[in-house]
Amino acid sequence: MRGGAGRRATLERRPLRPRPDVAGGRSAAGHGRKRGVGSVAAHAGGAPRAAPFPGLLRQDVEPARAGRRPPAGPQRPRSRLLAPGGSLGPRASVLKTVFVPPGNSPAPPRARAAWLRRYGLVLALGLVCALLAAAIPTFFTAANLVNILRQVSINGLLAVGVTLVLLTGGVDLSLGSVVALSGVVAASLAQPGDGPVLLAIAAGIGAGLACGLVNGTLVAHGRVAPFIATLGMMTAARGLALVWSGGRPVSNLVPGFTALGGDWGRLPIPALLLAGVTLAVWVFLNRTRWGRHLYAVGSSAAAARAAGISVTGIQLFAYSLCGALAG
Repeated sequence: MRGGAGRRATLERRPLRPRPDVAGGRSAAGHGRKRGVGSVAAHAGGAPRAAPFPGLLRQDVEPARAGRRPPAGPQRPRSRLLAPGGSLGPRASVLKTVFVPPGNSPAPPRARAAWLRRYGLVLALGLVCALLAAAIPTFFTAANLVNILRQVSINGLLAVGVTLVLLTGGVDLSLGSVVALSGVVAASLAQPGDGPVLLAIAAGIGAGLACGLVNGTLVAHGRVAPFIATLGMMTAARGLALVWSGGRPVSNLVPGFTALGGDWGRLPIPALLLAGVTLAVWVFLNRTRWGRHLYAVGSSAAAARAAGISVTGIQLFAYSLCGALAG
């Protein structure tokens, strides 16, 4: 007989002989993988078992050992994951997939906390505005909003400047004193007959830039803690402002200098200046290489230095620009 049943029945009556493929150089393990035994064992999590006789598969000799006649026709190896009868065995596991619609999936606590950190100040500002509008009926009038924009413009410019310092991991405590020194210097040069208004403006910005440059030099090159360096500059700048003005208020300014605090149309000029500076700094931080270097230095100065970033240059630039914006 040429069928599988006749061949296996012959194995019961005469000694087993190696198969021709083994004699030709193929191993029993390779033959088992070809027939699927090796893949079944690997799928079940164990190593493939060697055949009890050279050249024969385990599934070929097991019926002969039990004294049973194997069924006729080609047999498919049974996976060890299936128990007798076709049911799942003890080593099998069932994965249960639960579909959750995207609109109904709750946000994880970490995502909610990140969202709150990002937009918490905006929500707080909206809440304060709503309370003030409920308490004061004239809060949302045009005149009051223009007045608020004019008053917050100076603090906004200072906030933009100190943001650069904070991104590098530092702090600047001398902003108030630098504003006083720059204002006194610019106002003293904006007297009638002293020169053009642009010279007075440039002198005020230069005074703030010089203070920021000193802070950056102490922090970047002198290795002084930012808290100590800027605290000393706060005292020094306040003293210089007192000496420069002689302890007297500076008045009688030229009209061109006072026009900087006026309006352009219906919008205050300081608010327009704040909007322009904020947009420029945003583009600088998000679209330039030096802006990304600021974030890198603030995240880890050692890693930024190892990556080839000039940490001292970035710190010096941040403190200098902060001082210039304070001027």
